[in-house]
Amino acid sequence: MQRYANNSWVCAAVKELSKSRGFPDGHPIDRTMYLRLEEPEDGGCRWRTSEEDHWVADLATRLLDRSRLYRPDLQFHQFIEKPSHQSESKQQGGYDLSAGPFDVDTLRIRSMHKVVKGKWCDAYWTWTTDDRDDYHMHALMGNPQGYPCYLIVNVFYCLHDWRRMGYQIGRRGTKWDGFVVPDFNSPLRTVIVDLLASKRLLPEGAKVVVGCEGLRKPVESLREWVDQTSRDGFVFATSNGHPLSIVPLDKLLKDVDRYWKDRRIWGASNLQKVWSAEH
Repeated sequence: MQRYANNSWVCAAVKELSKSRGFPDGHPIDRTMYLRLEEPEDGGCRWRTSEEDHWVADLATRLLDRSRLYRPDLQFHQFIEKPSHQSESKQQGGYDLSAGPFDVDTLRIRSMHKVVKGKWCDAYWTWTTDDRDDYHMHALMGNPQGYPCYLIVNVFYCLHDWRRMGYQIGRRGTKWDGFVVPDFNSPLRTVIVDLLASKRLLPEGAKVVVGCEGLRKPVESLREWVDQTSRDGFVFATSNGHPLSIVPLDKLLKDVDRYWKDRRIWGASNLQKVWSAEH
């Protein structure tokens, strides 16, 4: 199937936003970066770089904010464990983020994270597990407590794309009317695979492929773009050809709601008892 990576609307939108003098980052250095995005020497923007930790921190903040609806006193260090790369290998736990109050055994959400850079999220791209990824996935799925665990793949092209996530071009009467650059919440940007729900399809050694089919044909309108990018299978995750369970970010937030609403947690939490006594 022919891929239309050059037809990426996200690419065109990021370039359009980069040109705008009215954009908050529209200072001389940013415009110089834009020129490099448009006419690179190596066929792509020189600023195709990002740390996995940026994406992990974003998710950690969202999970913590959701939990503070139930325990307003909850502190970051009480809720978030982010192993260093060295301790991650020593612990052999397989996760990049573990979210949950340290004094409550029944609430824990764990995730392993991968970043695909140099790709537009609405164009064709794929990512495939290696042996180390396979080991980490099975370490996550093998946790005796049955904690929810996820493989999360984030995709972006470069720093320009990263900085403009969530921005709307919003020019009325043009093809851009209502177009928003996909942000962290978008399934185009953040592909979340529910590992426990997919466990039976993930024998040891099975390769997992996560990706985006890309646009099947060039599109001329926002409606066409939405129709193509929202169709079933546009973003996919498979193992040995079998589709895996992809869930929206809201599923993780609802996991938080579900656990906090379980009355057993309130009785199990020493911190909650202290908080209740002080308030």
